[in-house]
This record gives sequence, C-alpha cells and structure tokens, in this order.
Amino acid sequence: MHQPSSRLPRVRSEVRRKRGGVRVLTHLDTALAAAYASAVVGVVAAVEGRLRPEVVADRIRSAAYAPPAIVLGDWRAAASRFHAAASALGGPVLRTDVAKCYGSISADVVADALDGLGAPRDAIRRCARTLRELADEGVAGLPIGPPASAVLANAVLLAGDDVLARSGAPFLRWVDDWCIRVGSEDHACDVLGLLGGALSSAGLRLNDAKTVVTDGWDAGGRPGSSEYHRPAHAHALSFIARADAVVPRDRGVGAGGWAARGAGGER
Repeated sequence: MHQPSSRLPRVRSEVRRKRGGVRVLTHLDTALAAAYASAVVGVVAAVEGRLRPEVVADRIRSAAYAPPAIVLGDWRAAASRFHAAASALGGPVLRTDVAKCYGSISADVVADALDGLGAPRDAIRRCARTLRELADEGVAGLPIGPPASAVLANAVLLAGDDVLARSGAPFLRWVDDWCIRVGSEDHACDVLGLLGGALSSAGLRLNDAKTVVTDGWDAGGRPGSSEYHRPAHAHALSFIARADAVVPRDRGVGAGGWAARGAGGER
C-alpha cells in the first residue's frame, strides 16, 4: 500500500491580490531560506556598489553571514524619495517595465551578470547552485519575496540602467519599473530600443501593455502600481505593436495622443 509522503514542502506559494492583478509570493522553508540568503550575501557588495542613485527601491540596509540575512531599506522612505525625484524629472515621461521580470531571470543569466560585476567566483557558483535547487523545487526564475532575489534582480537589471545612463536620458528605476524623461516620440522610440536591446541579452523583454508616455509625474501615482500616473494623462504609443496598450479608465487619450496632445501640443 502506498504511503503518503510526510516530507513537508520546501517551497510554498501565496497568492496576493493587488490592484490590477495578483502577485504570487514564494515562501521558503527555514533551511532553504538560509541557504539562499547565505549564497547571495557573498555578492551583495559587488551589486550594491554598482547601483546608481537612480535605483531607488530594493537597496540594501544590512547583510550578514551569521546568521545569513539580507535586509532591505524601508520601502515607505524609498517611495517618498522616488516621488520627489520623479516629480523633478518633469515631463514627458516614458514609463515601462519588464514582463514577468523575476520569473524570467535564470540561474545562468544571474551568473553572467554577477561575473560581469566582478563578484567572487565561489559566491557566483553558490548563487547559481541555489537557484537551480529552487528550480528543482518548482520555482521559476527568482522567487518573489525573499530579499536575496532583489539583489540578484538588480544585478541583471543594471544592464538597463547602464544603457540609459550612456544615452544621457534622465531616469529612475523602482524594482523593474523605469521612468525616463524623453523629449519626443522619436526619442522615446530610441530609448525603448536601447533598453529593450540591453535586456534582451538576459532573456528579458519590456512589457508593451505597461509602456506609456505621460505629461509628467503625478504625485498620486505609486511606484509599482498597475495604474500609471493620472489616467487622463496616459498616452498609448503608436509605435508599440498593441496601439491600445494603455487604455486609461476615463478613456483619456488614444493611440495618436502624443502628436495631438503630447509635448507642446494642445491639452
């Protein structure tokens, strides 16, 4: 007679509903969580040392080996800094993020990114090995929730920050969400091409459905929100495959909105 296994699951998923969809958090058992944190602690300095001030969310407050722990800075304080800096960007602002970001980041991509940052080789191997162990437990990409994942995601997303910095376009990043000051539709198109190209080498792609240009940052917007700034100010971009990629709740502006009511146009 088959006996049911008494082994407790090492990974548990929790579905949380949020405005605009759901978020699936990953909870690791004590041993696996400690192994993950212990592996990533060894690369924290290499990653955090390369992050630009434009990266506001998921910055490290502390990291320790014994016991292994990674603590992120207070997100409320970070959100306040982000709002202030985003308001100073002015407008128009291009906003875009990565489609299924954490779930798309593989162990090999993480290892390549960390190697490019000069992280210790033994720490890189430990990170890759732990991510493969998580994959064996059914975790796709980086688990959402553990602070260690924020470190590894930043290592990969740095490629996007670097290409934007080289382009000269002022920008901010909140997790995988970029806000970029642009001057025209052509400029927005060029910036998207650069950013998309930098991310594609890591197997990531920009989220067309969340790529918009707005007249400027609205203080009522929230980093990470599925509603981008004031709905009436959202412009779908005609050069994105889905011309109706962003449809404001009040129907706002159509796909041709940039030319008609964008920079310098009638509002």
